[in-house]
Amino acid sequence: MKTIDENYKVQEKFVYEERPLQQAILFIGAITHKALIDKFEFADDYQNIINNLSEKERHIFNEISEMNTWKMMQSLSNNYYLAKNTDMSFKNYISKLSDKSFLLNIFPYHSDLADKEILDSFRDLKIQQKITRIFRGHDYYETMIALIYSKTVNEIKNLLLHHYEFTVRLHHQSQDNEYKSKLIDRRHLIDQELIEVIEKYEKINKEIVLISQTAYQPYILVAEDRNRIYLYTQPLNDSLNTPSKQMVEGLKSISDTIKLQIIKSIKNGENTLNRLDQVLPASKSTLHHHIHLMKSANVIKQRDNTYMVNDDEIEKLFKTVHSFLGTKYD
Repeated sequence: MKTIDENYKVQEKFVYEERPLQQAILFIGAITHKALIDKFEFADDYQNIINNLSEKERHIFNEISEMNTWKMMQSLSNNYYLAKNTDMSFKNYISKLSDKSFLLNIFPYHSDLADKEILDSFRDLKIQQKITRIFRGHDYYETMIALIYSKTVNEIKNLLLHHYEFTVRLHHQSQDNEYKSKLIDRRHLIDQELIEVIEKYEKINKEIVLISQTAYQPYILVAEDRNRIYLYTQPLNDSLNTPSKQMVEGLKSISDTIKLQIIKSIKNGENTLNRLDQVLPASKSTLHHHIHLMKSANVIKQRDNTYMVNDDEIEKLFKTVHSFLGTKYD
């Protein structure tokens, strides 16, 4: 990641894009993400898809998971849209790329690597070893680099095309590519988490592009190239006028007399179930039920038998509500 530019400019307007073909690519990225798959909004659907894979499909699925080729497809599709090639199929775009352009398209971004150094690394073993060390230990890029240096351009192209065709079939999405783009004013953004991510990345002084996605919900996926930061977020057409599920569940978790009393009591030091049972007019089972709901909403955290109020989460919740309603928050 590039260091912070102290003279960065606050971005007031954002390009917001709907990229249909990327939905399938992000879907395969999510469904092969072993560490997070149980936490996605569509986790049950994803697990059912995995469980019903045929032996042949499972082989391709495992290849994508192990090689992280979906990240290469993601990078290629970013450049596909930047080049405004949507009148051409994505498969044709990949096939027609020159070797040089293809390699630069799929190569992991790193601020210390210039294009010339990347291309020279295919002829110079010392540069190749240096780059391999840079990406060693990275969740995705280590395996991608190993793949890039072990195969020819045509072999990688054929592999990615094969994986892309499988991805589209698995996602049950047509290969039609109705691209949509519009400008969104910063003042109209209501998702507090998205606003915080924007505030974090705009300090790098690159253009931030917002892209609609559903596969990684409730998470915001971040990607970067030399000139841009891509934030893959929930569809904004819905979120601008509809409260997010996370916000509604957060409000439900505290919108009750006894729930608010639990929070206040924990703040006052009554931070175990037994102590709460002694000071509040509710049964221990009722208290346990409410605490479980608040833990699910991340309003309350637990360490051993001790409860703590997550002040940051409550503050974020209130900010999100005020952003959605357009009211002032001090």
